[in-house]
Amino acid sequence: MLSRIAESLYWIGRYAERAEDTARILDVHLHRILADPLVDEEAACRSLLAVMGVAQPAQPVSMARVVDLLGLDKGSPSSVVGALAAARENARGARETISADMWECLNATWHALPATRRRVEQQGMHTFFRWVRERCSVLAGLGDATMSRDEGWHFLVLGRSIERVDMTARLLLTHARAGTAIPSWVTLLRSCGAWETFLRTYRGSSTISTPPSSSCWTVSSPARSSPPSPPPSPACTSWNARAGRGRARAAPAWSPTPSGSSAGPAPTWSSAAPTS
Repeated sequence: MLSRIAESLYWIGRYAERAEDTARILDVHLHRILADPLVDEEAACRSLLAVMGVAQPAQPVSMARVVDLLGLDKGSPSSVVGALAAARENARGARETISADMWECLNATWHALPATRRRVEQQGMHTFFRWVRERCSVLAGLGDATMSRDEGWHFLVLGRSIERVDMTARLLLTHARAGTAIPSWVTLLRSCGAWETFLRTYRGSSTISTPPSSSCWTVSSPARSSPPSPPPSPACTSWNARAGRGRARAAPAWSPTPSGSSAGPAPTWSSAAPTS
């Protein structure tokens, strides 16, 4: 496999996962700010910018400003719209490797992006974020259903797993450092898409508590003396890290360019499997 194809597939996986995760995080936090009048909007918005690695502006920050920066900024690959556009641009360089269904999905999504701001004004942010999550889920499903389990698929899943680990780790670290200044652990689970998994694992009767001297949450349940080991969740950082390591072992040794663009210099790689 050519290095440019491997790089394109890797960044397709990362950008698509980034768009989906960012849309979910923004949707959950926006809903909480609107539903709870006691929430400090300034603190919530700044914590959200910290999660996404965006520099803190000196002027006051509102939710509208955060949505514009992380949702609708076409020039930033960290925003929802920018990540979807970047994923489609990388797919153009790997059309011979991805399936026709995947390309049609990305291309149709990209053509719908110019009307994003009008859709937000007419239907609201929740409808837009739900549409983004649905389109990204369709793309992921098409990749799993139509791609051969060869090196290309391994690079695609590698990028997706690394981006998911990065997003979840950012949420956990920011929450642990900020304490009560940002939304609860329930909001964090919803942001990761793991709230329903948590309820099914602990039968909906568990509560979450945060020890003062610990950066991790514990579970207490009246029906159990100790919580059971939860099954692997798509949002689990350790599970995604192991999945990414497995994909890296199966794929050729390769290092992506920092820009995440297939137009950059070709990375150095060899046909030998990496050693651990």
